Amino acid sequence: MESWLRSPAARELQLERLHPVATDALFGFNAQLRDPFPRIESHGRYVFGMLAAPTSVQDAVSDYCVLHFVADFDEIVTVLRSSSNFDISSIESALSGLKDLVEGESASIGLIFAKVAEVFLNQIETSAEALKQRVLDDLRGVKEIRDSVTHRTDLDASARLHERAVGSQIEVLGLKTLVEETKNLLTAVASNEVDVRRTETSESEDLFPQFVEIMVTDLLMRSRHLKAIQSNLQDDLDAVFKHHLEMQSMQQTAVSKRFTGVLSILFLPQLIVAFFGQSFREAPLYDSQYGWMVSLILVSMVSVVQFVWFKRRDYL
Repeated sequence: MESWLRSPAARELQLERLHPVATDALFGFNAQLRDPFPRIESHGRYVFGMLAAPTSVQDAVSDYCVLHFVADFDEIVTVLRSSSNFDISSIESALSGLKDLVEGESASIGLIFAKVAEVFLNQIETSAEALKQRVLDDLRGVKEIRDSVTHRTDLDASARLHERAVGSQIEVLGLKTLVEETKNLLTAVASNEVDVRRTETSESEDLFPQFVEIMVTDLLMRSRHLKAIQSNLQDDLDAVFKHHLEMQSMQQTAVSKRFTGVLSILFLPQLIVAFFGQSFREAPLYDSQYGWMVSLILVSMVSVVQFVWFKRRDYL
């Protein structure tokens, strides 16, 4: 998928004017849909860069929609791409609303960049909040299962939650690099680190005037907040995996207790049966017609007492 946002005065994109780094990124983009690296850099007479946002945080696959941009003082061209299974209409709609900014006396390429960056930051924030809710739901679910009776733990539910947590971990790790590099990109613009020349012989000028830098600084604060959210998500996921380990330990302990209880119930009756089954005439009750009954009663009583004892201690 491709979508273009261009200033009205923009000419056809002259690829020969672009550095090979820019052309390679514009056309060799397939890998960037899985592993984007937001950036902005000056190539002398223009700036080149990339923004990205997650397409989904529910599929355990780190796919992104990616926007490349080339801009100078007079024109800006953006290229929006995504995997075929993601609907970019919402982003396209937001970008189309920026076309009014490229006309009139107040037109500013720097302002357009700030607005485009805001669109993508909004998309990242939406994804982060959705992922946060997903992780919190998983954390509550795993706590409820852990706090239930050990040997009656719903193993299927536990397995499903663990699978969801693994998927969330993939999304959180993908979000980590995206948020960090988006923050670095905004820092470069807000601190006036990106300069552009109008011609090859001119001095560098500020493509992003002060009022744009103030807007980008606000976006930078939001990206730092996103960084904190991402860090908290990782902490919550660590708690989810910790509870899963605790449940596994509890389940193993329960199985061990159950095994011990069953063996004990079988062991003592065997001793009684072996005792009364000895082939010695001097054995007690050997000649008595009630010997077998005494043996049966003893075996039954011992088994019942053991069962009740182990049941009360949650071994069975």
